[in-house]
Amino acid sequence: MPAGIRGLTTGQRAVLLLSECQRGMLDPEVAVNPALAGQACERGIVDKIAALATACRASGVPVIHNTYVPPAGFVGYVVNNAINARVLRDGRLQPGSVYVEIPSALAPQEGDIRIERSAGLSLFHETALDTYLSRFEIETVILVGVSTNIALFGAALEAVNRGYQVVLAEDCSAGATKETHRFQVEEQFPLLAAVVDSTAIVRELRNNRISIAH
Repeated sequence: MPAGIRGLTTGQRAVLLLSECQRGMLDPEVAVNPALAGQACERGIVDKIAALATACRASGVPVIHNTYVPPAGFVGYVVNNAINARVLRDGRLQPGSVYVEIPSALAPQEGDIRIERSAGLSLFHETALDTYLSRFEIETVILVGVSTNIALFGAALEAVNRGYQVVLAEDCSAGATKETHRFQVEEQFPLLAAVVDSTAIVRELRNNRISIAH
């Protein structure tokens, strides 16, 4: 196997995709899922994502923020799984609320793209994400954020189905529990993606600078 990270070794056009990096998921003070926020905090993923995003911007890699914002008043909100049922019962994930805000450390910068997802459990569902990836002629998706057991794994599967290569920045992600995260990154993600440390991604980007077609 050639050295380097599959999907980044030959100057492929890449994008950094932040999954549900919003206060309601990451900030223990306002978390709608305290266990997930606790894991994100324990793993220190916010600062690591911020550093990776800075490196990506410097290398010409677009940064896309994908947040989860159910419709106002949950009008038309489909409850067909335990996660959506819990979100509806909790009732706090609403447009304009603190729970959908992006943490200041990860605030979108000039040139970043923000996509709000109002339905489904993964990043491509009923959003313009695939349209943006096509516009930038993206070949590889770098995933960070939460959660490795639901949204990130779903995004990896959908990206692969659409022909993209996938890289998971393991140290920039978290799952509902330590055990869940460990199982996902050791058993599930390697079937779909290159699972690596963010420092390795930064090194690869510096070695293979990417030219994005706007």
